Amino acid sequence: MIATGRSISHGWEKANYDANKVIEDVKVAMELCRHNVYGGNPLEVVEEMRDVMFNFRPNIKKGYFDFVITLSEEDADKVTTLKQGQKIVEEFMRRMLIQQIGLQDMEYKQLQWVAWQHDCTDNNKRLKHWHILANRVLPNGMLLSDSYVGMKAAKVANEISRRYGLSNAMEISRRNKNEIRQIAFDALRDLSHFSYEGFKIAMAERGVVIRDALNSRGQLQGFYFTAKSGTEYKASEIDRCFTLKRIRNTYHRLHQNRYERKNYQNCLLYTSDAADERS
Repeated sequence: MIATGRSISHGWEKANYDANKVIEDVKVAMELCRHNVYGGNPLEVVEEMRDVMFNFRPNIKKGYFDFVITLSEEDADKVTTLKQGQKIVEEFMRRMLIQQIGLQDMEYKQLQWVAWQHDCTDNNKRLKHWHILANRVLPNGMLLSDSYVGMKAAKVANEISRRYGLSNAMEISRRNKNEIRQIAFDALRDLSHFSYEGFKIAMAERGVVIRDALNSRGQLQGFYFTAKSGTEYKASEIDRCFTLKRIRNTYHRLHQNRYERKNYQNCLLYTSDAADERS
């Protein structure tokens, strides 16, 4: 099991995606559990959270936590019921907010969050996972820290994995990154000429989706890889040679090496043929 976490500004878009995910014209999402929210639909739930934010932190830019917990393929047959999923999500949130972020039990009881289950990912029909949207502002006005929230989420996932005999999150992450790295090298080698859009298409054909990272002016400033398991990684997390500033040079180095190898192979072939003629 692996978990990711970040702070975000787009609460409604996040909730709408999590609650209504469709794959191959089939809805694969359902609400799993909720905590201290009562709205009848995702918009109403987000409005409850926004009311608290605007009452106490009207200028906050990233007022929500976005957590994603994903099972490994090896664990797909170990967690099969909604009750099991609820137990994992509820334990994750308690450990995350109390042990890692430092809330007291009474403060945690005030926290607003909602979780949805997705029965599969776009790339793997066996990978059940859970999306959680939480308010970073408590009803008493307290703002929850988002410092190192991704690292903390990964740590909690490891703890829960050990408790329930699930696959280690760090090992899954290592495998994901190694797989993406190899696929990216293969995609670059197979391109006849380099373009970022061509690279994105080549990666998608191999099952790895690339998401653009845009700045406030809508300009491309980087990108993320989404592993076949559904976990997202910055390009620099996979290898710094894949960052936006370096990937073109990486392409040229790979093709230069290929050209040099081809020349060397041709030289060997010519030498061998000449020797055969002399003999």
